[in-house]
Amino acid sequence: MKIYDFDRCNGLFYDPRETILTDTAWSLGAAVSPNSRFLYLSSYNYIFQCDLEANDILATKDTVAIYDGHLEDIGPFFQAPTRFFMMQLAPDGKIYFNSPASLKVLHVINAPNEEGEACDIAQHSVRLPTYNAFSLPNFPNYRLCPEEGVVCDSVPTSVTPETVAPFFFKLFPNPAIDKIALTIELPLGSEGEFRLYNAVGQLVLQQKIHEVQSSHVMSLIDVKPGIYFYEVSGADEIWKTGKLLVHNRR
Repeated sequence: MKIYDFDRCNGLFYDPRETILTDTAWSLGAAVSPNSRFLYLSSYNYIFQCDLEANDILATKDTVAIYDGHLEDIGPFFQAPTRFFMMQLAPDGKIYFNSPASLKVLHVINAPNEEGEACDIAQHSVRLPTYNAFSLPNFPNYRLCPEEGVVCDSVPTSVTPETVAPFFFKLFPNPAIDKIALTIELPLGSEGEFRLYNAVGQLVLQQKIHEVQSSHVMSLIDVKPGIYFYEVSGADEIWKTGKLLVHNRR
């Protein structure tokens, strides 16, 4: 297991820390608690928790679960152990993890923001309607907040009610693939501009908006898949901000 610090502006990793987990027969799963404090690691038979706010992160490694020996039926004559494999933080704030086999169960960490055994790990407690093997859905961190004073986080992600102009606004589809449609009704005599920024604050798309033209279709052909931030502004004020997810093109 290797832990690095990460500079979200230049994309560089630094200050590596490394430790060996000896019972990892398949791979190591990892997930971080919603409050960003605790790192969870799944090896073959153990779940570990590390405190990312500690000066010595590896010294805080605590065993919070041990495989309980449960076997799950996978047919009329076979059973498979529900050991630990991949981990994923889900939108409901819980961490789910599967087993290195085709099974109808998942494990779950019910309170990942809590320290030690208070995190409440429930083994093989989530029943699935069908078999799942070696995979979990991927949920990007859509709730990653701006870091104050960091230039790459200068793109606005929220506005106060006083800065929002009284107009109808709709951006769709979101997530998008090849294009987006912007439906907007500006105050009489107003002009504005739609801007789309990438995660490091670079402008990737720009469109003028006029009060007399309420519908705009914009191509995303030159926009790479990822999470983007948009803003709609006029004169010296920002009217609307939000996030846009651009999917891979098949």
